[in-house]
Amino acid sequence: MPGYDLKVTRPGNHCFFYSAVLALLYPNLTLMRGGHTGMSKEDTAHFYVQDEDGEITDPTAAQYPTGHLIEGDPVSAIANIDYVIKNPLFKTLPEEYQKRIISIMRNNITTAANNFCNIIR
Repeated sequence: MPGYDLKVTRPGNHCFFYSAVLALLYPNLTLMRGGHTGMSKEDTAHFYVQDEDGEITDPTAAQYPTGHLIEGDPVSAIANIDYVIKNPLFKTLPEEYQKRIISIMRNNITTAANNFCNIIR
């Protein structure tokens, strides 16, 4: 993962978690839902991130030793921040990353509350 410092400890079946973490930590990245030719029949999607220039970073590519990525559609990382924080893998992230993601969640909640207050006034 050029330029993105994220140690993936368990790539198999954790593509959503690790890709969402990257998208939350790096605002220039978009969480994407696509596929992979190496997926099993039970898998329904493969997640990765893409920057504004279209460059793809797949933090869990190691789970597919053969085949290639099938590009997909954007997914909101911020809408899934609760999943990321509640995932057991969250505690395996560096403490700095945990704090940054929790801060993003708090800022998002504050912004949503302020917007709601402005609507009802």
